[in-house]
Amino acid sequence: MVSLSKHARSRMMKRKVNFQQVLTCLAKGNITDEPVLANKGGSDAGYEITVERLTAGERLRVGVCLRFSQSAKVITVIKIK
Repeated sequence: MVSLSKHARSRMMKRKVNFQQVLTCLAKGNITDEPVLANKGGSDAGYEITVERLTAGERLRVGVCLRFSQSAKVITVIKIK
């Protein structure tokens, strides 16, 4: 399951990125940074990573927390020029 943070939804609207582009980036993109352990309690505990991919003609960078509960929460979405 993939969910979006309020911040990620806001960035997607501002940058005109749709959910399918985010999913494509997560499914087929390349991890650009080493995973960082997110020391958050409860259901938000997991590893934060950054994934990049060219999708729909635009290069995206997606910050995501891969939770220990086996779900993913998108933290932010960035267009790279």
